[in-house]
Amino acid sequence: AVVSTQSTGTVNDEITSIECNTRSLYEMTRHSQDFYKHSMKEEDDSYPDGVRYSLTFRAIHWSNFNSTALVGDSNFGPITFGVGKGKLGESTPGLRYWTPTIKDIDPSAYSSYKNVVVMAGTNDLKLDSVTSEEHIRDLYKCYKTKISHIRMYNKNCKIFVCPILPTKSHNINRKIFAFNRYIYEDLCQCNLKVVFVEGLQSFLDCQSNLLHRNVASHKPHDILHLNRRGTSILVVSIKRAIFGSKVRGNFVDSRTYSSALKGGPP
Repeated sequence: AVVSTQSTGTVNDEITSIECNTRSLYEMTRHSQDFYKHSMKEEDDSYPDGVRYSLTFRAIHWSNFNSTALVGDSNFGPITFGVGKGKLGESTPGLRYWTPTIKDIDPSAYSSYKNVVVMAGTNDLKLDSVTSEEHIRDLYKCYKTKISHIRMYNKNCKIFVCPILPTKSHNINRKIFAFNRYIYEDLCQCNLKVVFVEGLQSFLDCQSNLLHRNVASHKPHDILHLNRRGTSILVVSIKRAIFGSKVRGNFVDSRTYSSALKGGPP
């Protein structure tokens, strides 16, 4: 068989032919394909009997070792991947998975990521049908099951859990604080090895026990969402959690989001 190598982008388009004997190996690099076209003539009937194998070895970009899945509700919506202000940066590639409620978390979808960041539950807790501690506990059990399934499908990833952010509603916040207490006191203490995302204390106005006006959306009747500044703080907190875990290897300490663990005003 004959392999032809033709230089591209030149005036003469020179073609070089190489004779390939039985059990021979022809090697080319990816870089060479930018300058040469490698091919075998289809009409060539001189192929020896047997099987011809074509193997492609691909190099994985260094940043893929930090691939990240953002699993969350609408407050994750403005977060984008890539390079630039307010983005996760070149060193953190990945995808965002829209999960408005806890039941929408699909653990099998994140099996190939190195980092999985989860923030879900606001839309579950804001429902008027959620009134008692038992309702909140049932939602948390579903949430914990989802996290355990993420760990089952991806045993080597790092799972980062964001606390549910406060809102402008005392009634919803009461349920959110109770849910976050379950995350901190149970989920972060079990053997699922989750990392609790710190740095979100400033989202809570300690005087009113509501979402702080400095980070809250100013749209009329919007009690749930962050403004641009709030999103930037959230991005910085996620990045610090991801890169901090690589350096320290720690999971959770007593300082984590302590302000969100207290109940709302009576």
